[in-house]
Formats: sequence, C-alpha cells, structure tokens
Amino acid sequence: MMSAIALPSAAQRVGVGSGGTYAWDRHSGGDLFPDDGQAVATDAAGNLSSYSSTATATTTAPDTTPPSTPAGLAATAAGTTQINLAWTASTDNVGVTGYRVERCAGAGCTTFAQVGAPTGTTFSDSGLTASTSYTYRVRATDVAGNLSGYSSTASATTATPDTTPPTAPTGLTATAISSAQINLAWTAATDDVAVTGYRLERCAGVGCSNFAQVATPTGTTFNNTGLAPATTYGYRVRAVDAAGNLKVTTGTGVSSTVPTIIEDQIRAWTLSGQTFSATTGKQTAAGAINAGVSLFNPKAMD
Repeated sequence: MMSAIALPSAAQRVGVGSGGTYAWDRHSGGDLFPDDGQAVATDAAGNLSSYSSTATATTTAPDTTPPSTPAGLAATAAGTTQINLAWTASTDNVGVTGYRVERCAGAGCTTFAQVGAPTGTTFSDSGLTASTSYTYRVRATDVAGNLSGYSSTASATTATPDTTPPTAPTGLTATAISSAQINLAWTAATDDVAVTGYRLERCAGVGCSNFAQVATPTGTTFNNTGLAPATTYGYRVRAVDAAGNLKVTTGTGVSSTVPTIIEDQIRAWTLSGQTFSATTGKQTAAGAINAGVSLFNPKAMD
C-alpha cells in the first residue's frame, strides 16, 4: 500500500497561480516520484493534482578546447625605449577573447614574465632600456580561460642613443641690408642621423661676446630685423639633431654693422633698377628701394 504523499517543502515551491501553489518535485532515485521534474498543484485543503507531463534539459558541457597558437610573431625596435609587436590572430571553437604577451630581457633569456594583455594582434612595449635585447612570446585565451600554446619567440634590440653632435656649420656670413636688418647665411651641417635645425645667437657691440639665442631656423639662412642703426652685431650658429645634440661653431662667429646714412654727408648716389648704393665720407651702404620711396638729397649737389 502506498504511503501518504507529503506536501512539497518551501524550497521546492516555485510560484503561486490562481489555482493554488505550484511546486517543483526535486526528489531523487528511490523516492516515490520520478527523477525528472514534474509539477503538481495544490488547493486550500492540500489536495494534490495529478502530475503534468515531464520536461527535461541538459546543461552545457564545459569548454575545454583552447584557442589555436598565435603565429607570425614579429618584434620591431622603435627607438631607444620601445619595441612594437604584431602576430596573426588565433581561432577558437567559441571565441578568442585576448592574448597574453610575455617578455624576457637579454640575449638568450628564458625567464619570461607577462607584460601585456591586449585584445588585438598588436602590442607596443615601451619604457625599455636602450641598447638592450628583448625576447617575446604570445598565447591566446578564450572566454572559458583556456590558454593556447605559446607562439614562436621573436627578439629585437632597442636602439643605441644618438650622442654624436652634427658638424659645425661653416661659411657664416652677415650682410647689412638696411639700417635695421642684417641677413645671415651659412653652409649646412651634417649629422650621423639627421640635422633638424640651427640655433642662431647674437651679441651687440664691437668685440662683444655675450651671445644670446635669437632664432631657431630650420634652413641655412636668416634675416635678422628690428636692429638699431649704426650698431655692430656679432653672430654665431650651431646645428642640432633629433636627439638634441648641439655643435658650436668655431671662434666667435662673424659681425656686421648696420649703416646710418645721413643726407648732408652723402657724396654720391648710384641707382641701378630697384637698388641703390650711397657713399658718405665714412661708409658705403646698399639696399633695396622700397615701393613709393623717392631718393632726394639736395646737399649732394654742392
């Protein structure tokens, strides 16, 4: 004779409907109820309905398949403190979620440590030491945490710092163009990497030596304007490269004096197209005739 059926416990009840409380049977083998779940209904008096039809489901099996091994790892030095990495993407039965980049330092090193976890197939490793060999390897991971095998290793050596300055510029000339301008020109310097520009320095007065930087041209000429009339200026120039190495010119540079032309001292004008030269008792000046300017000196007719 069948024994009485106890009501489902609170832990087995899954909801309340208009017809009463619905419970889910979770009895296991050897009990009165079958192993697969069945729903029953009760009323206020505790009467139980007959069982519903059964429903079954199977939980998903764990993903234990690792991604494929990354291929084609390449390492390229990008200056004295950075190495760039790239590789071919891995594949996975579910999906690759990222990569683990490992590095060791020194030729023939084997003590790898993780230095990055990019989601893509490139990685820039910065903050490195100059003139140092680094070796890398990469593996892929998926959403379940499965790790692929390691890629082949790739090595690169960071660049050696550039400590060689450019050669000294040569042939520096300074030519007074007007009472407020001196034009400078020089021969280009050379460098083991590349010259990036020049530093032009100037001092004022005959025999001056207190030079101060006044310009940073990238080419080999410079027009220095806004100068004081009848003043001697000394100049020197040095070249600079991308690493900031500088080369000073030999000596103290060159000097030039901006002219002062006083009309009552002028003895002769010479006009040629749009240029002029004027000779006084002390000096000769030359320059361009600005548009709309007339040269007139009645005392030159004395």
